[in-house]
Amino acid sequence: MSAPRWAQDLVLDVAIAEGRDDVPGLTWRKSMYPKSYGGQWHVRGGYISVSIGARLPHQMARIVILHELAHWLTPDDQFHSAAFWDTAWRLFRTYRVPPRMALANEGNYRVGARAAYKRQAAEKKE
Repeated sequence: MSAPRWAQDLVLDVAIAEGRDDVPGLTWRKSMYPKSYGGQWHVRGGYISVSIGARLPHQMARIVILHELAHWLTPDDQFHSAAFWDTAWRLFRTYRVPPRMALANEGNYRVGARAAYKRQAAEKKE
């Protein structure tokens, strides 16, 4: 199943905005679980693979893709590090993901996601 046009456009938009010429491919499949979502990233393979539940809101699918693109943009050894989360939150803000929705989705990743969100919110106020 091919990825929806909006998802392909999102990947391309991020690559262009980040000055990258190595745009990853995007594979897409629907999960048999209605609420499931998730993704994998394969930097060396040059693609992102996403599995989306049939009833998943469009915005949640965007969060999954942006999360995986944040992995693509940070070095392999920075997996869910502060640098990764700073990149992820920058993408969430840039591509207009509601903060509460992103926190609800990403908050399961220990304290890293919340700490980066709070750090960036404090920097924005200064």
